[in-house]
Amino acid sequence: MWNPISGLRTLRTNVTYCKPQLQRDEVASICQSAISYFSSAGGDGQNANVPTSRPIYMRDNGTLMPVSLATVPEPEPRRFVIDGLIPEGDTSILYGDGGQGKSFLALYFGTCVATGTAVLDQKVERSNVLYLDWELTEDEQSRRIYKLARGMNLTGPPDGLDYLRMDTPLMQAIPQLKALIRDRHYGLIIVDSLGPACGGDPEAARFVIPLFNSIRSLGTTSLLIDHQSRLQQGQSYRNKDPFGSIYKKNLSRSAIQLHKVAEEEGRLALVLRHLKSNFTALRSDIYITIGFGADRILIDKANASELASMGAEEHLDSKQRILLSLRDKGRVTAEVLSDDTGISIKTVKNNLTQLKRAGLAYEVGKDGHATVYAPL
Repeated sequence: MWNPISGLRTLRTNVTYCKPQLQRDEVASICQSAISYFSSAGGDGQNANVPTSRPIYMRDNGTLMPVSLATVPEPEPRRFVIDGLIPEGDTSILYGDGGQGKSFLALYFGTCVATGTAVLDQKVERSNVLYLDWELTEDEQSRRIYKLARGMNLTGPPDGLDYLRMDTPLMQAIPQLKALIRDRHYGLIIVDSLGPACGGDPEAARFVIPLFNSIRSLGTTSLLIDHQSRLQQGQSYRNKDPFGSIYKKNLSRSAIQLHKVAEEEGRLALVLRHLKSNFTALRSDIYITIGFGADRILIDKANASELASMGAEEHLDSKQRILLSLRDKGRVTAEVLSDDTGISIKTVKNNLTQLKRAGLAYEVGKDGHATVYAPL
């Protein structure tokens, strides 16, 4: 499949078309990743985590070999490592500003998946987990996992959660990672974080696209931790994307943003926003608190009232803000709720309809021509 002639052609392509040109070792790294990808995709039976249907439909002589979709049996329903958030066998990205608690949350996700424990009330598919770390050390992550384990009422770090300190670009480690995934049956790999793992300019598609193709070639579920671009004046936090090339978000099948909305001594309030999904409807915002004790870290799902009590009411979604106002005022009209929350009357009425369907509000009468609502 690969020979010196094709290697020379690749170098010539770099000289002719790449502006600026890639370094020779960068070309070699991309080529090695491509070789590993095609070798594993060729159906040699050695990598149990690579789908049996060949991702690249090609005969040994290099000609394309399409498959008739009419002959393909209907697959089973899509599975998720974390229900609705992290699709099995695909790439997801968790991103946000620095200091938001992304690494703590990712380590918590890994612990839950390794133990089969629900993540913030979301069901999980239990599997072995590999945490690839470009940012911290084994000692620091061990301190964190022992505290997280105590916060989850575990006796210690769980079996099935493995750690690997990384200091080379991810693409250079693809062959070794494939062997680890095959031998230890990792159902989830966590990459912390994507910037140093990239090994090149994260704003350049020529680095990001091969990186994502390499991650995809691993044949398992991946969760990528990333920073986001700097917030510009007048810009909403939730409208930010991962830092660098737009392909980071485009090539992820699920994109989740983490936003620290309040902080008090030893405790953070966070909003987890599901901002992209290729396979399901977007999940509603998930509210989280992280408590830092002397010997434990407690990550728990929070409700709107808890975040409001920490001064984060403005960061709640419109439905939760309307429900809080309704519970505070008792019996009111949509117009009063609109004035109290600053939310348009049309949005208030639409959300009241949803709250009624959910059994959280009901109509109690009229005030002139206006309907009066009360909380349940």
